[in-house]
Amino acid sequence: MNERNLSKDSTIYNYRLLKRVRYSSVWIYSHLGLLIGLYAFDFYRLDLFRLPISLGVIALLHHLIIHLLFKMKEERTPEHWSVHYRVPWIGLAPDSYYPLSKFKQLSIQLFWVPFLFVACMYPWVSLSTMIHLIIAHVWIVLPRLIMFHMFRKHTKDGLIKISAQETSCYTQ
Repeated sequence: MNERNLSKDSTIYNYRLLKRVRYSSVWIYSHLGLLIGLYAFDFYRLDLFRLPISLGVIALLHHLIIHLLFKMKEERTPEHWSVHYRVPWIGLAPDSYYPLSKFKQLSIQLFWVPFLFVACMYPWVSLSTMIHLIIAHVWIVLPRLIMFHMFRKHTKDGLIKISAQETSCYTQ
């Protein structure tokens, strides 16, 4: 870099790539194929709306849980987070570098809280609806958990960066 362009108060961030995971089209299509297969089974049973509604309810629940966790733990709203519609990060995910340990902890809580929510709904909803809600929840969360398993060596000091084609883990 040209030293004349930098002031004395400038901060330069250097990130070192620890691991990069590119999204394989086979993996993405098999994950989507699982959902299509489940919907085909529902189509055969003439239950066309239960799975899409369950996906919407679980996605909304995940969104609310993430906002509540940020409000309760960090007393702020999630800044630089946006809704992603691509596998493996369906739902709210950070747009910039985010500590892997915090994101993993948040995702583990995001894994268990909807299970408890569905369990609390037991008296008011049918077994089929509960199964659909659980399947939708696991379908959304499972790719995240697989990604965290791939980055397990770098959980302490890693920073995660999510893009449309890959997820990378960096350190400063």
